[in-house]
Amino acid sequence: MKSADLIRAAAQSGAMVMLTHRAMAMLVDELGERRAGRLLLELATETQRPIAVNVPDDPSDPDGESTTLMIPPIGWSEERVRGWIGGQHEEIEAAFGQVAGVRRLA
Repeated sequence: MKSADLIRAAAQSGAMVMLTHRAMAMLVDELGERRAGRLLLELATETQRPIAVNVPDDPSDPDGESTTLMIPPIGWSEERVRGWIGGQHEEIEAAFGQVAGVRRLA
């Protein structure tokens, strides 16, 4: 089964989808960067749940500090995303470590 199929099945099952940098790299290798991003945005919108992608702060040290990016459903405000993260912070921290803060990218 391809990584895109696994991610789609997880999202449609109701599970929170959180991709490690390795899982994201596999998805990008499979689909290309644009199609991978589009798939995650479509799944987030379809399921009405953000999708988390964890990326290392230093690509040469993938096991060091990292940042978790949230891909929200189309139409969600920043406040709604923050609220969702607040409700899920324990699960996110269990997977990726302590949430040090929430900030908007670009």
